[in-house]
Amino acid sequence: MDTNLSPIILSPILNATLNQPPVPSWIPLISPLSVLAGTFVGLFASLFSLHLKEKQDKRNMRRQIVSRLRGCQSLLTNLYMTYGIAFVETQHAGAISKKNLEYLKNRTQDPTELDKPILESQAYDLYQKSYERSIILHLELAKCSRDLFEIIGLIETLFPITDVLFKKISLIIEMDAKYNVIIGSKIDSVPEGWVETKESEIRAFLTKDMNPAIDDLIYNLNTKIKEDDAISWWQFWK
Repeated sequence: MDTNLSPIILSPILNATLNQPPVPSWIPLISPLSVLAGTFVGLFASLFSLHLKEKQDKRNMRRQIVSRLRGCQSLLTNLYMTYGIAFVETQHAGAISKKNLEYLKNRTQDPTELDKPILESQAYDLYQKSYERSIILHLELAKCSRDLFEIIGLIETLFPITDVLFKKISLIIEMDAKYNVIIGSKIDSVPEGWVETKESEIRAFLTKDMNPAIDDLIYNLNTKIKEDDAISWWQFWK
C-alpha cells in the first residue's frame, strides 16, 4: 500500500489569500474613525455657516435700524415744527377769542350792534381751525415719538451699550420734555410777537439740540458697524 500522500492542490485565489501577510488589528478601526471625523467636520461646517449667517443678519438689522432712525428723525423734525406752530397758534387764537368776548361783554347789549356776531364768528373760527389742526398733528407726533422709542429699544438690543452710547440715547429721550417746555401751555394774554418768538425757539431747539443729538447717535452707531465689518473672517467668534 502506497503511504505517500499527494499534495493538496489549492485554488490560486485561496493560495493568494493564505500567502498574504496578517492584517494589523488597528486597520479595521480606520473606517469608523473616518465616518466620525467626517461627521464632526460636517457639523462644525454647519455651525460655522449658521454663526456667520446670524452675524450677517445682525449686521443687516443694525443697518436697517440706523436707516429707520434717520427716517424717523426727518419726520420728527417736521412734526415738531408744524405741531409746535399749530399749538402756539391755537393758544394765541384762544387768547384772542377770550379778549374778543371780554370786549363784547363790556359793550352795550343792543342787538342792533352789527359787530357782535362778526367778532364771535371770527373768534370761534380762528380758534376752531387752529385747534383741529393741532389735534391731528399731535396724534401724528405721538405716533412718531412711539416709533422713536421702539427704535431706541432695538438699538439697545442690537448694539453693545457703552457709557457713551447710553448718554447719547438718554439725551434724545430727554428732548421731548425739553420741547414741551418750549412750546409752553395756555396763555391768558396776547403778547405782541409771541407766535413769532415761539416759532424761533422751536427752530433753535431743532437745529441746536434735537437734530445734533440724533446725528451724533447715528454717527456712533455707523462707527460701530464699520468696526464690526473690519473684523477678519477668522475672528468669527466676535
